[in-house]
Amino acid sequence: MLFQDHEAMKQQPPLSPKRPRSDSSSENSPKLRDLEDDVARIYRQKQKDTETQRREFEKERLQLLEKLQQVEQTKKSKKLELYQNQEETTKETTKETTKGTTKEVDKFLESCEQWQSKLNKLSVDLTGKAEDLEREEVENVLMDDRVVELETQLAQKRAVEREKEMELSSLRADQDELLRPSHAVPKEEWDALVSVKEAMTTELLKLNEQLKQQSEQFVRVSEERDGLNQQNHKLQEEVKRLQSEKNKRRKEEIKILYVKFSSSMDDVAEKTMRIKELEQECKDARMQGCKDAKSRTHDLKAEKKDLELQIAQLQQDQSDLLESEYHEKENMSKELAKVQKNMRS
Repeated sequence: MLFQDHEAMKQQPPLSPKRPRSDSSSENSPKLRDLEDDVARIYRQKQKDTETQRREFEKERLQLLEKLQQVEQTKKSKKLELYQNQEETTKETTKETTKGTTKEVDKFLESCEQWQSKLNKLSVDLTGKAEDLEREEVENVLMDDRVVELETQLAQKRAVEREKEMELSSLRADQDELLRPSHAVPKEEWDALVSVKEAMTTELLKLNEQLKQQSEQFVRVSEERDGLNQQNHKLQEEVKRLQSEKNKRRKEEIKILYVKFSSSMDDVAEKTMRIKELEQECKDARMQGCKDAKSRTHDLKAEKKDLELQIAQLQQDQSDLLESEYHEKENMSKELAKVQKNMRS
């Protein structure tokens, strides 16, 4: 189990600090590889030592078990001999001699049992000591590996700290060099640069304000477009309602005419002519209504198209404004870079 934990711990990636920007990491990498090789070699050597010790303990345990088996066999053979001797002595000797031999046999058996219990106890103690020793060896190997890993990490951190200290000292030296009187900027030039910067900031604020106004105007135009869309939807509903009402009126008129036609059969020709005239009037009214609806929808489509053109123009103006603002910001950053470069030189 401890070997499995050790293997899992070896497979985990070590906690490595961030590599510095300098070339010291490339110089330390061979040393780290050498240290890793040393650690692996030490681990393999200790693993071999623990394996040999384990084999020796196993060998000793097997030897003790063999001795224990031999003692049991001798005990059994002696028991058989004693029983045979006892039978012979019982036949040849008297009751007193049999009592003495039985006592001796009991003592011998008791001593054999004591020796057997001692051997069992010794074998158990020996196996426990072997397991404890193996566990201690594995723990020592794990501890050594952890110590080596921590030492390498500490060395890397110290190297990084030294490099950071060197960079900080170089930056301080550069700052001291810049703060010398020879590198000081004249006051007039400094005031001019400050005024240029203030003018640029005011211009940037103006551009931001214009952009804000354009965005608000775009929002208003979008709201107007939504209102016009709603109005168009309402007009379409009104057209549908008017068409349905006209259809209802036409149906009612046709019904009335049909009732009149069926009730008065005398003047069939006049009524048929009247019906035709009424149908023609309905057709004319329908054509006129369709023309009105078409003209109204055409006007609405034209208004919608004009609004879409206005929105597209506003979007184009906004994109042009954003592009000009981007170019102005880029020019300002370039000018600031030039100013900083002039200040440094």
